[in-house]
Amino acid sequence: MESRTAIIAARMSLIGAILIFINVLMIASNGSSVLVSPYSVSSVQELLKGDGSLWYRMSFGVPSFVKGPLMVVWLVVSVINLVSATFLNLIPERPLIPGFFVLVLSLCSFLAGGGFILGSLLGIMGSGMGLQWRKPWQETFFGRFIMVAKLDSKMFASIKGNPKLLHEAVFIIMFINVLSGLGCGLYIFNVDKILNSPSAAKQILLLGEMLLDMPVLNLPIVYIGLSIIKWMLLSLILYFIGSKLLGAETEFNAVARSIAFAYVPICLQVFLPFVYLSQPFLTLHWPMTIFFLTNFWMTFALVIAVKQLFEVDAKNAMGIIMLGGSIYWLLIYRFILPVVFVTVPGVLFNIGPNEFVLSLISLAAVLSFLLGTFRKR
Repeated sequence: MESRTAIIAARMSLIGAILIFINVLMIASNGSSVLVSPYSVSSVQELLKGDGSLWYRMSFGVPSFVKGPLMVVWLVVSVINLVSATFLNLIPERPLIPGFFVLVLSLCSFLAGGGFILGSLLGIMGSGMGLQWRKPWQETFFGRFIMVAKLDSKMFASIKGNPKLLHEAVFIIMFINVLSGLGCGLYIFNVDKILNSPSAAKQILLLGEMLLDMPVLNLPIVYIGLSIIKWMLLSLILYFIGSKLLGAETEFNAVARSIAFAYVPICLQVFLPFVYLSQPFLTLHWPMTIFFLTNFWMTFALVIAVKQLFEVDAKNAMGIIMLGGSIYWLLIYRFILPVVFVTVPGVLFNIGPNEFVLSLISLAAVLSFLLGTFRKR
């Protein structure tokens, strides 16, 4: 199992390094970032004419970070990364130095397109798994990420039975919300620039630029603080339902660990600023599509986690999530967020009126009852 982990990690790192190298070569030949879009227009006004036509823009590389002499830097970085990944494949049982280089350089390479994003992801996950090569790959940090994303029930069962994972659960909550906060912050900042500055709109939509301002980096810090509150509240609600309504013998520690790992799909929100779809407003088209997609994905992960935690079937687990989730949403978005924050970009929802909110809670309670949530085990 140890050698298999090292081999898998080395191959992932090498594939990621090759993709990053190809991405950088394409940027060097273009003289700027690799821009993928179906439109060919000369002005932002043509793009935003509002005729209902569908368009999108994906940028692999930030022009201001890859133009001119900086391109030489990225060529050197991609070559060093490729050489390090090659060494990692030649000596997978000695991953410390080459793995560290691959991890750092793959992370930095997001500014140069990240090997079409996939390359950096493979490099980061592969090198991270390689640094933990003595463990089975499913038990490494990124190995657990992969298994949770696959909604693997055995992984949630192992998380439930391993109290040592609490520290890792706390780190995962922080790590995921740094990524989510950074993605939402950058996206909202760039959308604001698009709507209020014609020159910035041209840079972002036509040239593939990503604008950055230091206050944007404050949002991940806000997200971390908020995520701890949300994580503990949801864990307490589900623990109360499981222990008091179902009579399940489950520790709060196990519930908190499982809930933390179920948040893994939320980290995909970091890719929001790489893509713009149709009109660049915060509507159901984009980025709310990604927001709902990642949250539905997380909901399915929660159902599997609850199924393992309380040893119930999928129907009862769904009822528990419906009841606990409705109470959680009521407390978070109706009481806590409006009091603590004036607005949290990408998070705050106005749910109302009160009658509608209470109707939703009542409906969730009835459906949970029909699904067997209130039956003692």
